[in-house]
Amino acid sequence: MPSPAIILSFLVGGMLLTALLMVSRMRLASLVGLFRIQAILLGLYALDIAVRLNEVHLLIVAALVIILKAILIPTLFLHIARTTGASHRLEAYLRPTTLSFIGAVLVLGAFLAAQAALWGGTNYLIVGVSFSMVILGLLLLITRKDLFGQGMGFLVMENGIFVFGLALTGGTPFFVEIGVMFDLLALFVLMMGLVRRVHGEYASLTTDYLRELID
Repeated sequence: MPSPAIILSFLVGGMLLTALLMVSRMRLASLVGLFRIQAILLGLYALDIAVRLNEVHLLIVAALVIILKAILIPTLFLHIARTTGASHRLEAYLRPTTLSFIGAVLVLGAFLAAQAALWGGTNYLIVGVSFSMVILGLLLLITRKDLFGQGMGFLVMENGIFVFGLALTGGTPFFVEIGVMFDLLALFVLMMGLVRRVHGEYASLTTDYLRELID
């Protein structure tokens, strides 16, 4: 049977790999599929901590992560794209190869920052992965022209913060975690409403049109 350290490395390593691959993906189905895998790994990570620390409330959190992030949110993304007729080809300000290179450099920088900021009792790998996910999510957020890509960037950032919170404390209080989950869902629903409005007005999801929409 694999040791806990190997299982942990597989889960957090998988989350980092999916985040790095998402940076260069220009097809919605591919981006959503990678996020779905990342969410499943995140749920399993929370489950692993719940079992090791005997924290019952984290079992509920792990289930909610998988239900909301691995099932509901990806399904809604694809549903909105299908019903609005939006293009599944996403847009970015940089080429995919350039984004991959920048992403790799940022991951290296994140691990160096994690090493400098490491304090007693924390796992270097987990802290490095959480920093990397936040930075890669920010990269997605600022380099994508479309609302789908930017939304995915925000979700990857949130996943990184979630990983860091679990590593740091072994889980925040139950009602705080539940509140964050439903705040995230409410924000996602509002974002999808904005997607519908922008596409209905301009037949495009490029955020350049948002300035005109506000005016």
